[in-house]
Amino acid sequence: NNNNNNNNNNNSNATKKMILISWIGKGLIFRSHKIGWTLSKDICNLLNNSNEEQGAIVVKFFNIILTSTSKTSKTLTKENNCIVKSIYLQKFFYILKPILIDSFKESKQKSNYLLAISTLLQYLPPSIIKSELVSFFPILLEGLKNYENDSSLTVSSLTSLMSFVDTSPTILCDNIHTIIPQLLTLTTYKPSLKIRVESLNCLLAFTKLPYPIVSPFKNQIIRGLESPVGDHKLIVRKHAQTCRNEWYVLELVSERQ
Repeated sequence: NNNNNNNNNNNSNATKKMILISWIGKGLIFRSHKIGWTLSKDICNLLNNSNEEQGAIVVKFFNIILTSTSKTSKTLTKENNCIVKSIYLQKFFYILKPILIDSFKESKQKSNYLLAISTLLQYLPPSIIKSELVSFFPILLEGLKNYENDSSLTVSSLTSLMSFVDTSPTILCDNIHTIIPQLLTLTTYKPSLKIRVESLNCLLAFTKLPYPIVSPFKNQIIRGLESPVGDHKLIVRKHAQTCRNEWYVLELVSERQ
């Protein structure tokens, strides 16, 4: 118990320090100060020397830097004469992109970098995501396969995939044969309710993809959803039923055409 309390206290202190450092960094990055960019690179390097719990704390830096100031601060606003240029998001991305990708390939702490990359993609404008997706997509796919080690990472990857249905459907279509079986596996992953629900949401979103691309998988998906429809959690059953109904409708529409 004492060890657990000490660990909790250490994590709490580390979180507070990271939040403080992040806000200092955000102010420097707004000014495009070189120390802000140096700090960002140093934070990225911390991911390689952190366990998964510590890595999640480090990723708070990305959340604070990237989240809209109107949502996170009543101080850094135009009303208080703070000039916030959206270009800082792009510069932050292009400075950290090579570091994150290269470090992911070389590091043993891949889950930390996957979490950082997934977090980064959640905040970027669709135009940037679309142009840079080819380099990040293999990493997101690995995030789907890493569900037993880091559920939050897998949820982030699922969220990113769902957004691609509208912003970058082509890359999903090109990799559909790999994604669908993995999503069906995740719909029955008992240790994580959130993974089961989000994977079902992802399969539901995939009904919006071009029919000729998804039609070969519709029977596989309908059969694969039999287990989630009988899940012991009501929320999973509801999402599974909604998802399966949409794939049934897709099949019926195709039969009438």
